[in-house]
Amino acid sequence: MIAPRVHLNGTSRGSLLASIIEASQTISLAIDALRNTAPHGRDYYVISDNAYTQARTEYEARLTRLHETNNELIAMYRAINSNQIEFTTEVK
Repeated sequence: MIAPRVHLNGTSRGSLLASIIEASQTISLAIDALRNTAPHGRDYYVISDNAYTQARTEYEARLTRLHETNNELIAMYRAINSNQIEFTTEVK
C-alpha cells in the first residue's frame, strides 16, 4: 500500500487525516452493523446440511474484508502522521 505524500501543492495533512478518520469510523459502524447479520443455523438447516457452514464462511469473509480495509486506513494514517515534514520541490 502506498500512502499519499504531504507536500505544499497537495492536500493538507489535516484534510488527509480527517478523511481517513471519517472513513475508518464509518467502516467501524459497518462492522458493527454486519455483526447483526451473522448467520444462525436455524435459518439454514432447511436449505441443506452444509448451507449454514457456507453462509458462515461467506459472512466471515465479508467481515474480514472490512477489517482489512480498516487496517489499511490505519496504516495510511500512521504513515501520513509520522511524516511530519512538508515536502517541496525546490527550483533553482
